[in-house]
Amino acid sequence: MLIYVDMDTKLIQLIYVSTATHELNTDELNKILDSCVQHNEQNDVTGLLLYVEGSFMQVVEGPEKSIDELTGRLEHDSRHHSILVLSRSEIFTREFASWSMGFKSIVRADLRDHPQFVPFFSSDFNPVQLGTPGLALEIMQVMAKQI
Repeated sequence: MLIYVDMDTKLIQLIYVSTATHELNTDELNKILDSCVQHNEQNDVTGLLLYVEGSFMQVVEGPEKSIDELTGRLEHDSRHHSILVLSRSEIFTREFASWSMGFKSIVRADLRDHPQFVPFFSSDFNPVQLGTPGLALEIMQVMAKQI
């Protein structure tokens, strides 16, 4: 079986953090996830969304055009603010290809299993303290294994 790959289409991975406008309940988070899955399936985007104490951390992967369009949508989404892009880079394979949008709400029990992340998820979680895209990606990879 031959598979045609358009070499002119860049595959982009975007990692960002943001702050929810208010603490979201399960129903609100499910609505966000449903919307993400529907949009991402239509636009060949995959990724993972983490939610912790009113903050989001997300990685999305897909064609450059789809990621650019998604970035514009994120900037105008009234459910969050203070968007900080940690990384936007070209990739050759997807790391989160299993999901149109995987999701995990991080709770204290998750941190007991990963004490190296506790300093970044204190009671006053500030996504800016993650600082580097490498740390954010590592957290995403570890949490993806728990889904």
